[in-house]
Formats: sequence, structure tokens, C-alpha cells
Amino acid sequence: MKNVWFDAHVFDRGNQLVQAQTLSLHYKGGAGGGGDLFEFDDLLYHGSRGQPGSVSPRPDARRVQLRLCFEASGQLFTDGILHDRQLVEDGAVH
Repeated sequence: MKNVWFDAHVFDRGNQLVQAQTLSLHYKGGAGGGGDLFEFDDLLYHGSRGQPGSVSPRPDARRVQLRLCFEASGQLFTDGILHDRQLVEDGAVH
């Protein structure tokens, strides 16, 4: 049995850490060649949001860093890559 997860760090506009968490990936099926396919289909971070009469005080996410890890046959592994992505502002998304 394999256990797959990632550590996520979310940063605001000023590059300040606003959230850190470890999240599981879920088995989706075989990927061929003896590999497996895992997925994450959930919310990573819910930043500020304005609605008539209310505003959430949480900062918007502008950067996310992920580290992928898995456990198989009692051994821990990682892909050894810090996945680092800048995020665009909501108004820039079409």
C-alpha cells in the first residue's frame, strides 16, 4: 500500500507565510507500467472574499510551494523538487 501526500505553504503578496499544511492525495487508479495515479481534488486555501455586507480578513494567496512525498513498503520518498508557483490576482483570471 502507498501513502502519498504533499506539504503546502501558501504566501501572501508580501511573501509572508499565511498557511502551512500537509494534505493527502487519493488513489485514482493504475497509471500503466506498474505506476499508480493519485489526485488532489479539494480546496488548498480560501483567501479573502468580499460579499455584500461582509469581507473575509484572510489575505489573498500570491504564491504556493509544494513538496511531494510518499511512503511505499515502509520507506519514505520525495521527488526532491520544491514546486514553487506564483499566483495571479483574481482580477487577472479570465
